[in-house]
Amino acid sequence: MGPTGPAGTSAVQASAQYAISDVTVNNNDLYPVAVTLMDNTGNITAGTEIITLAAGRYYVSFLINGEGGFAGTYAIEPQVNGAAIAAARTEVEADSEEEFFLSGGFLVQVAAGAQLRFLAQMTAESATVDALFAVIKVQ
Repeated sequence: MGPTGPAGTSAVQASAQYAISDVTVNNNDLYPVAVTLMDNTGNITAGTEIITLAAGRYYVSFLINGEGGFAGTYAIEPQVNGAAIAAARTEVEADSEEEFFLSGGFLVQVAAGAQLRFLAQMTAESATVDALFAVIKVQ
């Protein structure tokens, strides 16, 4: 076995995780976010519905597990500064009282103070959801 070189730097510069459980969201509501793993670098901070990002490149992932009261389309639309990230929008059809799942991930390059949020879109009036959002700042 030969010698090894010095360890490289981590590609992950900051990370945070947010989750909600058993929350009712209505059509065109923003998904709420609650910190489950706080970023200790200050690059990723959050209020009740908005995640604020320092300048850089981020990998964002989401997982929604929900149930609606009516048959219809259930979707999540990630947005940065109010603009949809269309390629990351995910939707599913579900029958009345049927459980549904939405998941996805994307990379985004942002300027300082960018606001990341997740919009609920559905043909039903509301859904009860559990959600997990992860945000990782990468080099």
